[in-house]
Amino acid sequence: MESTDPVSRAGPTITAKLRPGWEAAMREIEHQAEHWDTPDHGETGSLIAQALRAAVDIARAGGLHCEHRRASTPEARPRKQSSHG
Repeated sequence: MESTDPVSRAGPTITAKLRPGWEAAMREIEHQAEHWDTPDHGETGSLIAQALRAAVDIARAGGLHCEHRRASTPEARPRKQSSHG
């Protein structure tokens, strides 16, 4: 079974100092999902709740690994062409 510990899954980018705040934020997002996932909010609320839960899962897994985010340093990123001159 895969770990649900946000710190172990998020990797070294979450320092010990940030762990309590990180976990509190994840719990708050999950809590907001519970509020949206009620009959009063209907299908829209259910979709919002699903999106919030998916966001927590993505964050705990270390984020999405998108092609455009491969360059981790400003020096490695391609420079935008200037419109001047």
